[in-house]
Formats: sequence, C-alpha cells, structure tokens
Amino acid sequence: MAMDASTQALPREHWQVPLVWVYGTLRQGERNHWLLKERAEYRGRHTCNGQLYAIEDPVEALYPAVILQSQADPVVGELFYLPEAVRAQVYRDLDILEEIGINLYQVVSLPTLDAVAYVAGPSLWQYLQTTPELKVRQIPGDWSQYRQQGCSH
Repeated sequence: MAMDASTQALPREHWQVPLVWVYGTLRQGERNHWLLKERAEYRGRHTCNGQLYAIEDPVEALYPAVILQSQADPVVGELFYLPEAVRAQVYRDLDILEEIGINLYQVVSLPTLDAVAYVAGPSLWQYLQTTPELKVRQIPGDWSQYRQQGCSH
C-alpha cells in the first residue's frame, strides 16, 4: 500500500495537532461520534481525495477505511477542533478506537487542512486477507450517505 506524497505517518506527535479530519463512524450522526460530541468543535465538511472502503465484520458490524490518494475521487469528511484542555485524552481515545498500536489504522498529516486523519494502516490489508469472514468493498466517497442508503453495493 503506497502512501500519498502529500501525507506522512505520524507517531504520538499528532496529539499536538488541534484539528482532526474524520470520514466514517466518528462523523456527526454515526455510532462513534460520542467520542467527539461534547469535546470537539465542528469546523465544517471537507473532502480529501482517496478510496473509501466498507469492511463488514459479522462481530463488530460495518466500519470504513480510507486510503488517501491525490489522483482519486473526493472522500467526504468533517473537520473538528480539539481544545487543548481535552486534546490528549481525545487522541488517546481515538488511538484506542483505531487500534493504532497494531497498525490496522495509522495517523497521517493532512497539510492542506493543517489536520491529521486516521487512515488504513500497513497491517489492515494483511489482516483482511487472513480473516475470510470479513468482506471488503470499495464504496463511493461518503460513508454517511452509503449507510443511509442501506449499504447497497
């Protein structure tokens, strides 16, 4: 999996970045938005170019993954500001949700937004290949719209 030239993987220094771009279950109205709802300030809808995937897990339900690529179609997301007083705790919670320690997802810098994002990590595709009960498909670039339309193919 190649990283886009405009992004770079970050170690824990991302906890200093006040803006986070979310594209899936952390968006408003989605099941994990509670992690941001009372602690982050919505700064608007923004797109980043990439390929969006739906991963169907019979145990953990449906969840997204994105690979950012400058030559791909736009992926819809939301930008949130994390106040300094809660920033470290929010990022700690996000790192746990996204399982950063095992490289299924990774944090990358989005220089055009002065933000970071959690995207598909180096171990995700290996994990998917060795776990046949998981189903993966590329979907159009708006996770919330995809879910609202009944997750049709």
